[in-house]
Amino acid sequence: MSTVNIVWNWGTNSSIDFNPATDILDFGWFAANQFTISEVNGTVVIAIPSNHQTYTLQNTTLSDLHLSNIVAKDASAIGAWQSALASAPLSPPPSPAPAPPAVPPTSGATTWSASSIYTAGMTVTENGVTYNANWWTQGADPAHNNGGLGTGQPWTIVSTANPSPAVPTVPTGLSAAATSSSATTLSWNASSVPGGGAIVTGYAIFENGQQIATLAATTYTASNLAADTSYTFAVAALDAAGSSVES
Repeated sequence: MSTVNIVWNWGTNSSIDFNPATDILDFGWFAANQFTISEVNGTVVIAIPSNHQTYTLQNTTLSDLHLSNIVAKDASAIGAWQSALASAPLSPPPSPAPAPPAVPPTSGATTWSASSIYTAGMTVTENGVTYNANWWTQGADPAHNNGGLGTGQPWTIVSTANPSPAVPTVPTGLSAAATSSSATTLSWNASSVPGGGAIVTGYAIFENGQQIATLAATTYTASNLAADTSYTFAVAALDAAGSSVES
């Protein structure tokens, strides 16, 4: 991959051997009113009229280019390229370059803000996902505008939060003991969370389909029962993701 820096160089006409699949045009602080974009005989020409200067991208049409080829610090420059590329005839996009190695999130990552300006290499987080800016961007929500180099997206995902924990397994071995005319003691085997990474936070006790208690232990004494009456008890395990099926 190579970067072509667009700079002030009076009266020059530069011919560039440009590869849209890998190369980048860096406009620095150029604003949209300082350059023009055109296609002449199947070749992209970037002109800086006030400086009598041109850059010619050999054997490259506007249809060959994507926003991923453009880097600029001024929002108007990006806007100029968006308009130019949107008006270009459609053609199959080039094969994307191999994605760069994932950049681990750093303590410098900030929460994404629609009003903030981000430049290439800056990292942000949104809903537990970390993104790396591919170029200058503002207002483009990374959750909906992300992809690798060659996709034309301003953000690339570099890490994601751990997936939500699964619900616990169903408590097994539910039994009643020490039963009297007004009480009984329930016990069951402890549940676990498949996949690890989470813990069972408690158990919900149900009497005749109605929840009557929540506790952390694996035993519970149901009291105030009526003699000669049938009762149905069930237990469900709880964690951060929800509850298991009742036993």
